[in-house]
Amino acid sequence: MRVSRREQATRRDAVGIEAWISKTLHGLQGHLAVVLNAKGAHLSSRSKKIGLALFCLSFGSLSILALASVLQTGSVQIKVALPAQLTVPGYFIQEETTVPSFTNDDFKNIRLLKSHLDSLQASPRGRKIYDSIMRYRPGFVDSLRQLETNYSSPLKH
Repeated sequence: MRVSRREQATRRDAVGIEAWISKTLHGLQGHLAVVLNAKGAHLSSRSKKIGLALFCLSFGSLSILALASVLQTGSVQIKVALPAQLTVPGYFIQEETTVPSFTNDDFKNIRLLKSHLDSLQASPRGRKIYDSIMRYRPGFVDSLRQLETNYSSPLKH
């Protein structure tokens, strides 16, 4: 299966962005670790333990207070902000939604494609092609199966 140049460029850009974000976050993490280690280097072990205990006590007590205030009221009232109702412009004409119709040829083509995919799995070379199709289009076979079952075949009638 051939991948277009545009799709290749999009994949490269996505990988490039992910790598840039990962590298940036890793650099910030390292910088923050250096700064915090420098600030905490002059503290004794006892001071660090006291600071940790104070941190745990303060945020633990705040959490307990928040939980107690919720339990004390008996019920939690959540206010949901609803957006203003949108109006449909006068020039918008809503078309009726129709189910696409399939012809005998369409169903024959779907079956032919499914049998071709099945035959690809029989040989090692074909298996590589089938695997690449599944890698780039993971739901393709499921979509074919869904088309076959959802839209009753005109061949049956």
